[in-house]
Amino acid sequence: MHCTEPQPQLGGRGPIVPKGRVLGGGSTVNAMVYMRGQAADYDRWNAAVTAPGAKNDGAWSYRDLLPYFKAQEDNDHLTGEFHGVGGALKISNLGHTSPMTFPIRLPGTRCSA
Repeated sequence: MHCTEPQPQLGGRGPIVPKGRVLGGGSTVNAMVYMRGQAADYDRWNAAVTAPGAKNDGAWSYRDLLPYFKAQEDNDHLTGEFHGVGGALKISNLGHTSPMTFPIRLPGTRCSA
């Protein structure tokens, strides 16, 4: 793990950056995480961009953005009120996990303060 300098925005923590000690280097370790965020964050942003005294137009609220999130998703394991199918953004769980993955992980690895 590479440890970065402590950041005030992270409460003094330094982000941990995993390093790839594998044949081919770190570029062989490739993964992506899909996360759209908390509904309350969007609602706070909506309140922040709405003029004082104006009616809250909902342009950036989570409920108003949810149809756009769903339309772009092609989720292979979740559907329903909060997830979409058929969009351009493919979302799936990891297809294969090698049995070698678990013995080589470093549980509890932390950067020192």
